[in-house]
Amino acid sequence: MITTPNKEIVRRICILHGATYCYMLVKPENGIVRILVDSNFEDISGIADELLAWCGIRFEVITENSDSLKSNEIIKRGEKILPISFT
Repeated sequence: MITTPNKEIVRRICILHGATYCYMLVKPENGIVRILVDSNFEDISGIADELLAWCGIRFEVITENSDSLKSNEIIKRGEKILPISFT
């Protein structure tokens, strides 16, 4: 069983590391939480380490340029958590 991370913590950590958008996909069947951040973002290991420290869950942080198949899956099946939309 996988614990769903707090979206607000994920959102704030991504903002603190300079991300302008972020998607999150929780895959309970294999216990993976994937985060997709900006394509020009370089410090993905820093985000993953800080998310682990705050949430106690391992995250796989990727950019659009690093793995297009995973990024497409995250955009299709995941949830956009940054920027916040009020609609």
